[in-house]
Amino acid sequence: MIGVIVRAIILDENNNVLVGKRVGGFGDGLWCLIGGKPDNNESKEKAIAREVYEETGLTFLNPVLWKSFISDNKVRGYHWKTYCYTGNTIGKLVINLNENSELRYVSLKEIEAMNFTPGNTEILNAFLR
Repeated sequence: MIGVIVRAIILDENNNVLVGKRVGGFGDGLWCLIGGKPDNNESKEKAIAREVYEETGLTFLNPVLWKSFISDNKVRGYHWKTYCYTGNTIGKLVINLNENSELRYVSLKEIEAMNFTPGNTEILNAFLR
């Protein structure tokens, strides 16, 4: 089976990427790009805008699909098709502690030393190189 997940690649003025440290559930304690699963009958674009707002308080403007990936390995019984979106944000960064214990903008160099949920390191390396 294939599941669908959406991820946002949000950059700051120095081209660092916004990531969150997951709380509870799958990936607890690991870093991850902002995002999640679409709700029933929700478009991927609406899902990524909702997820960004829920996790960060930022409004994700005009999400544009950068790339999609299908995982080679099963996670929780699924191969996951991840849709990665880029876009601009407005608003003030506010952490939702039900989703993440920390939010940070990180550089490519920092990413190499961090523990990410499956697939995120590959996405970040492909985008930032």
